[in-house]
This record gives sequence, structure tokens and C-alpha cells, in this order.
Amino acid sequence: MHKICEEIYMNCSKCQRCKSGSTNYGQTTGRLSGSGCNETISMDYVGPFDASQFRGTTGREFYILTMTDTYSRYTICAIRSAARSQETIDAVKKYWFTKFRRPSTIITDNGSQFTAKTFITALTNDNVRHIITSTSNQTSNGTSEQVNSTINTILRMYNHHNIE
Repeated sequence: MHKICEEIYMNCSKCQRCKSGSTNYGQTTGRLSGSGCNETISMDYVGPFDASQFRGTTGREFYILTMTDTYSRYTICAIRSAARSQETIDAVKKYWFTKFRRPSTIITDNGSQFTAKTFITALTNDNVRHIITSTSNQTSNGTSEQVNSTINTILRMYNHHNIE
């Protein structure tokens, strides 16, 4: 069965066009996953995407904020018109904090929306610890990077189709 699936995949032109190569960034140490649900969430932005390629979007471009529980891998995606700190705070409160209790820790990369004073102050006011990962190694926030990779693959496949 595996051989049949592999043969179909290798001969599928859409599969070959949409696949992405993997990059080895090296080994990271430590553990950034929670020991229970909603203890730690990992966040990142993926995009920008050209809004004209998709229905239901406005403006010229959009971003997707991913919020993933590192224990269960439950993920919420929020489409945002910009990747700014205030939009990030609003999305986290609307889509995560209202659905679940506040996590103990949020892991992000060092994007300007995550290192802005307004974002850090909002997390401090909500008693949420903020961990900023390494700049040179994407695998240090591997949970979010895996989600982003999947989103990129899916949107590449539907780039020239209606996704309604």
C-alpha cells in the first residue's frame, strides 16, 4: 500500500508543484511544550498572502495568526489585515482567551508585533509569561513553524481555485 501511495504522489503534478523542501537548522535543546492543555501556546504569523487570489478577503493582502497549544496541538487561525501588535492582542483575546483560560506561557519569535511594548504590556497585565525564541533557528518555535508550513502548502494548492 505504501508503494502505491508513493507512486501516486510521485506522478501527481499538483503534488510535485506544491511540495516544499525541508531545511535542517540543527538541533535545539530544551523543551518548549506544556505538560497540560492550555499551559503553553505557540504563536506566529504566516503571510502576507495576496487577497485577490482568495474569496472572502478584503484589502490587498492578509496574514494568518496561528495560535497552537503545545501539548494538544489544537490550533486556532485568525485572518488579520496586518501583522501589528494591537491586532495580535485583539486576536489572542478574542479567539483564545475567551474560548479557554489564559495560558501560563506564550512562545513567539522576535517579530516586531511580538516584541512591541503594547504586546509585552498586555501579556504582563494578563499574567502570561512571554518566551521569545532564537532569531536564527526556526526550529526553536517548531510548533508554529509546522503549522505555518501546512498553511502555506494548503494555500499554494488552492491559490488558483475558489476556496469557499
